[in-house]
Amino acid sequence: MDFSSYTYQVFLSFRGEDTRKNFTDHLYSTLTRAEIVTFRDDNNIQRGENIELEIRRAIEESQMSVVVLSKDYASSTWCLDELAMIMDRKRTAGHIVLPVFYDVDPSQVGEQTGKYAEAFAKHQDRFQDDLERVEKWKATLKEVAYLGGMVLQDRHESLFIGDIVEEVGKKLDSTALLASCIDRHRYRLLMKKTKVIVNILFFIGLLILCGLYVYIKIFNKALILKAHLLATLIEFVKDVDSEVVGLMQDSDIQRQIAGMLEQNDIAGTKSPATVLVIVLIKKI
Repeated sequence: MDFSSYTYQVFLSFRGEDTRKNFTDHLYSTLTRAEIVTFRDDNNIQRGENIELEIRRAIEESQMSVVVLSKDYASSTWCLDELAMIMDRKRTAGHIVLPVFYDVDPSQVGEQTGKYAEAFAKHQDRFQDDLERVEKWKATLKEVAYLGGMVLQDRHESLFIGDIVEEVGKKLDSTALLASCIDRHRYRLLMKKTKVIVNILFFIGLLILCGLYVYIKIFNKALILKAHLLATLIEFVKDVDSEVVGLMQDSDIQRQIAGMLEQNDIAGTKSPATVLVIVLIKKI
């Protein structure tokens, strides 16, 4: 996964009527001061745009989401649809989700009790023809409630926000570390493959060199043998010719040769050995 391709580091999900002008505003400001690039719908979506499409795109272009689950979060169908998009992204692309429970207990969110139960009673009445959508919201809230987020309880909001930003930084650092580890792993795999290829090429080259060496050796030996045989044959012919010359001193053979010359039987013959052979054949 290429982490440098993201537009935002954090997508901030919240119910505007509950926390826009207080808690979420302070959280957004602190994230910005920490140089964490954060998407907030009222800052990053222009009027006239397809809001649902832009929200989906912003979630996909963010490394992680911080979901501020307030008391009336479940009363907003928009927030529930947005949360469903976030959790779908988590399941399909490993999107990081950090739930923040602001003035609400995680069990209320997961089991849909208290204000969450009231909100879903209204949703069931309103969406009787689309209860599957309502069930998906319930399942999504249950899933996010058990992710292990951060709970305000009785703490000061400023300290709580500081802890949230610190946790966000850790999670972003872990993703960057993961990217680095993936790059190192890919590099090691590449080096291993390269080493194997180099070894194979070296072995093939060695076989080719050995083959050439053997071929040259055999070829050289063949040339030497051929030259030796030729030299031996030449010496043999010389020896035979010298013997033939001696035989041709015989007067009887000379008379026969002279007679053959008269008859042009050996005209053009230069080798004494050949002349002798012809004479002997004639004699037989």
